Amino acid sequence: MLANIFSLRSVKSLLFSCQLMIVLLLSISNVGCINNINNLNKSDFDIEALDEQGLLNGVAVDFEFCVANSKAVMAQIAARYPNLQFMTSSPGRIGCHVQEDGQGEQVLVIGSTLVPQYREHFRQLLASDEITAVKRVYWE
Repeated sequence: MLANIFSLRSVKSLLFSCQLMIVLLLSISNVGCINNINNLNKSDFDIEALDEQGLLNGVAVDFEFCVANSKAVMAQIAARYPNLQFMTSSPGRIGCHVQEDGQGEQVLVIGSTLVPQYREHFRQLLASDEITAVKRVYWE
């Protein structure tokens, strides 16, 4: 009987330890999920600082990045984020490799956080291998 009680306590202790480990692992993985949008270090601003409407201090955040001057790439990027503007002859402040005739190797892409589900769309942009950096635009 004493052996059964001792083994029951050991089992309960082991189960408690396992539950504690699971809780700790889940909490650590959730910390990663909170910042997973910017974890690729592609964006120079923290999208998590924006409110649910995509506003920072009441103003939408505009951003820019470069992609290859390819219809297929531009279509892929356009499918990931709504209302993007593709500019084939402007380098932007980010310095895309464009030509005045629009035949450069890259195009400038400008977007805004003022779109529905901007966080999910932004996450998809940052996950794209076609995008190496996203910079916030400060209009003058």
